Amino acid sequence: MTLYRVWISSVGQNLQTSTYIWETLFAVLISICGLLLFLYFIGNLQTSNNFSSISQTELVM
Repeated sequence: MTLYRVWISSVGQNLQTSTYIWETLFAVLISICGLLLFLYFIGNLQTSNNFSSISQTELVM
């Protein structure tokens, strides 16, 4: 088990950083798009949860 942890912690240590600006900008763009999609999903989840709680309250009345 300890060997597995050491292997996981050493993943990617031989990678060289890129000097190409377009490659870096593309990676940043993909990260931002992923974050925005995640926030959109969380917003939809909260909205649907709010509507379901409102409809349950109306059923009780």
